[in-house]
Amino acid sequence: MRIDRKIMRRKFYYILLCLVSVSVLFAEASAQGSKLNDLAANYLEVKEYTLSNGLHLIMNRDTTSPIVTVGVMYHVGGKNEDRNLTGFAHFVEHLVFHGTKNIAEGDFETFVREAGGYSNASTSNDRTWYYAIFPYNQLELALWMESERMLHPMVTPEGFERERQVVKEELNVRYRGGALANVENIMMDFVFDNHPYKDPLIGHIDHLNAATVEDFYNFTSKWYTPCNACLVVSGQLDFESTIELVEKYFADIPSAEVKPERTIFDPATNPTGKFEIRELEGIKEPHMVISYRAVREREPEADVMKFVINLLTDRDGAGEFVALEKDSSISRISVTPEFYEDAGMIWIRVSYKEGVDYLSVLDKIDNVVANIVEKGIDSNRVNKLKKAYNSDYLDLYFSPPTVAEFLATGYTLYNDTFRTLNTLDIVNSINNDMIKEVVGSNMNSEKRDILIFIPKKQTSK
Repeated sequence: MRIDRKIMRRKFYYILLCLVSVSVLFAEASAQGSKLNDLAANYLEVKEYTLSNGLHLIMNRDTTSPIVTVGVMYHVGGKNEDRNLTGFAHFVEHLVFHGTKNIAEGDFETFVREAGGYSNASTSNDRTWYYAIFPYNQLELALWMESERMLHPMVTPEGFERERQVVKEELNVRYRGGALANVENIMMDFVFDNHPYKDPLIGHIDHLNAATVEDFYNFTSKWYTPCNACLVVSGQLDFESTIELVEKYFADIPSAEVKPERTIFDPATNPTGKFEIRELEGIKEPHMVISYRAVREREPEADVMKFVINLLTDRDGAGEFVALEKDSSISRISVTPEFYEDAGMIWIRVSYKEGVDYLSVLDKIDNVVANIVEKGIDSNRVNKLKKAYNSDYLDLYFSPPTVAEFLATGYTLYNDTFRTLNTLDIVNSINNDMIKEVVGSNMNSEKRDILIFIPKKQTSK
């Protein structure tokens, strides 16, 4: 049975039901990042190690459950593809589950299942993440299998074609299932003039049709190398024996002589201020997408903005944008953070009644933003959300799979292993002065693009 592999990054929280005791543990500092904050250090025991071929190993020891997660994050995603082969990073993610020189096609998932494990992967614009959860006594099997994928992944022409059809079907289901299903891809293309973020992560159908087996080997030999990867082992483990096993299976994998070049986003080459109205078949009322240019994901300001967006869209409380739905002219409104390694955006999507002037809707949105910039947000609501963040983070500290992904993300995208796990430092420091400043700079009407979809008029025969 095929494992469902989601394109977009998926965080899940594996919460242990029975905790007998939790020891106060220690953390070692990353050679290029910060230390764990005091709270995280009370629950996490982390060590790091770099192999001679450049592969970076992060270990998190958690003895509260007899499982271990082995994950590899490659610093490659949709933005690193050949522009004539869009969607290929995600396509490759599917293909490397097929087999290797020493794992026959189809046996990878069989090995995982028969060992009592679970395996999955995801691709974003910026990275590709593979992970497997096993009983702790299957650690060596998990490491061998990941080393096999890195050292010599293989795919047959028949397997390549089968997976091509799977990805094409995923494209049809995900992005052609409704009138507004593809708006995200349309908006990315609209916002970016000359950065690969403008291309759909799933790819263009003609590019998927043109891809070859040779493209697969060229892609993996370029990007799936030790110096472009971070290996994480999280769960019940022994540090010294884990290092020995990693050396055994990964040390002889050759690294690239030169790290591959990356496209660097330059905001100056992607000016804001675009405005367009387009007809769209299948919608019954206008739908406006507003994209504000914001900071990159690695900036602490991005965490503050995500926190504020949670407040603005709180449907159980008094979310400022949720309250706009009570307006007779507005049907539905949402606010989402769209933060990436090279760029950041905040999107407001709003459906409004036919015949309503979009300028009046825009004015209502601008008034909400202006009010926050002037007055901030009720302190009781801010403190309530802080408590929720603290509770959630305590839960995730006991989830080896989640900790594994957070550690890998910090190292790969932030150049700071503990950056994501230390988000509470930023959250707990938030006050209204910070909220007003961050909203004012990141939801600035001077730095936004607007795309409006209106119902397509039916032509008479």
